Amino acid sequence: MRWAFAALLGLHGLVHFLGAAKAFEWADLPQLTLPPSRLAGVAWLTAGLLVLGAALTFPWWPRWWWVVGGAAAVVSQWMVLSSWSDARFGTIPNVLLLVLVVYAFAATTPASSWN
Repeated sequence: MRWAFAALLGLHGLVHFLGAAKAFEWADLPQLTLPPSRLAGVAWLTAGLLVLGAALTFPWWPRWWWVVGGAAAVVSQWMVLSSWSDARFGTIPNVLLLVLVVYAFAATTPASSWN
């Protein structure tokens, strides 16, 4: 199950690169209706790298992957909101990612440190 989640997360990260490809005109993507700026392209690229980083750290660094996963969820959802009409379905994997990040945080952080 761990590897399946990592693979799905990796696929989600790769989808982010479509926003960067559109912004930097690396590919003609008529399916994406909103033309992102170059700055947005950098943000899409950053989100993709963070999500891929979370996919890689999930199976290999399970005690601390939530740090990368949390950053990935925030940046990814920020980009989804910036291109809502094209990317709204990206909210589904982001919510799943955030739920697992919260669970991993709670499972790996001693309860006594919450005081």
